[in-house]
Amino acid sequence: MTDSTVLQVSDLKAWYGESQALHGMNFEVRRGEVVSLLGRNGAGKSTTLRTIVGLMRRSSGSVRLHGEEILGQSPEKIARRGLAWCPEERGIFASLSVAENLHLPPVVKPGGMTEDELLSLFPNLRERWRSSGGKLSGGEQQMLAIARILRTGADILLLDEPTEGLAPVIVQQIAEVVKAMKARGLTVVLVEQNYRFAARLADRHYVVEHGQVIDQMDRAGIEKDGKRIESYLRA
Repeated sequence: MTDSTVLQVSDLKAWYGESQALHGMNFEVRRGEVVSLLGRNGAGKSTTLRTIVGLMRRSSGSVRLHGEEILGQSPEKIARRGLAWCPEERGIFASLSVAENLHLPPVVKPGGMTEDELLSLFPNLRERWRSSGGKLSGGEQQMLAIARILRTGADILLLDEPTEGLAPVIVQQIAEVVKAMKARGLTVVLVEQNYRFAARLADRHYVVEHGQVIDQMDRAGIEKDGKRIESYLRA
């Protein structure tokens, strides 16, 4: 663990009832990085994020945030430390307007983006400001889910399959948003099956299979030997 490490996951295991889903996850994330967890469906990527934010009832190992052990802490306490999770299902409230959804979570830290900054980053939301969450497209819901987190001041973001089911033009918009997060100094953990999307954005990649990391590669490695990572996702 280096001085720049903000999130350290060590020998992380988790269970759904009697079924073990994680078998010893090990990875670290440094301040200001975009790091991807790549793998096929069922590899354990989303379960890893759920365990980190305190949503798995049974787990073991270690999750250190800024050097402090957080495994076993409540999701509320973890969130107040500036660690935010954007789930694959997005969690948008269908009966609330875009404005109400955006302002629902409390601010947890100074430095969050203002409403004007968010609407400049997500112009679609400005157009749909009074629309209910249930009337938004999948891409608009994803933008709202990310915007909601950015307003809170959270500085470590866990994004679970942010491009799943979205049109290519929306995927490109999400890519620009991730770049903007990095430019702002935020730290991002990106769970993805879309290798091409992740390869454009992440500084480092961890390949997950059967609930553990089986390979890793940085940006330079991807440029030289990206086919190695792709082979895991096709197998």
